Formats: sequence, C-alpha cells, structure tokens
Amino acid sequence: MQDFFNLTIKTVNDLIMLPNILGKVIGVNHFKSHKPLNETYGGFTNSDWKKVGNDMKRGLISFGKEARS
Repeated sequence: MQDFFNLTIKTVNDLIMLPNILGKVIGVNHFKSHKPLNETYGGFTNSDWKKVGNDMKRGLISFGKEARS
C-alpha cells in the first residue's frame, strides 16, 4: 500500500515537472515577470518605505519623550 502511494506521488511529481524538463531540453525560455527598475509596493518605492520607517521611528521616539514628561 505504501509503495502505491510512493509511486503515485512520484508520478504526479514527474508530470508536474515535465514542462520544465522539456523546456530545458528544447531550449524554450520560461516567461519571466517584468520588474521595473524601482520596485514598488503600494505605489511606494523601496527608498520611500525606508523614509516612512525612519519617520515612524522618529515619531515614536518623540512620542515616548512626551509621554515621560
């Protein structure tokens, strides 16, 4: 019974990997997603997110100083 499951899983895995194997043999390039030079997340670039993080850090520090006073 266990051999049946192992063989089934191996067969399914081989069928799933078949396009990748054939693509390498034939030389077909896979479609790659186009990434812009500045990756954006939610409309912000990576540098924007760094600035937001620094602003939040400064705001939390100033809030902590005000709360202690």
